Amino acid sequence: MPSTSGLGDTGGHEPPLLTAERVLVAAFAEVLGLESVGRRDNFIELGGDSLRAMSVSAFARRRGLAVTAHQVLRSETLAALAELAEAVPPLQASPAAPAAGDPSLRTWDDETISQLLNGTR
Repeated sequence: MPSTSGLGDTGGHEPPLLTAERVLVAAFAEVLGLESVGRRDNFIELGGDSLRAMSVSAFARRRGLAVTAHQVLRSETLAALAELAEAVPPLQASPAAPAAGDPSLRTWDDETISQLLNGTR
């Protein structure tokens, strides 16, 4: 049974060593609702499933670490998963809006919008 004594307390768990491991510990803890996760823990044994694996993948990606849901499910330990992870630019909470003068933006007048909505254009 996983320890619930807090992330700072190892409670029999090996604490994370690498940056990738720290990101994944946070991802596992958040997604699985655990207070303590160690580098030798197994995602499935902690209660993980395919849907939660996708959430771990998304959590890690937002923090600059690319792992697939398949890798999350197939890795024997969190440490093994960290070895597969690749550093990538972190995803932003929301994509940057295009500049107001961006020529790729198309502006339409009311008549064009009406035609598009009615299928006449």
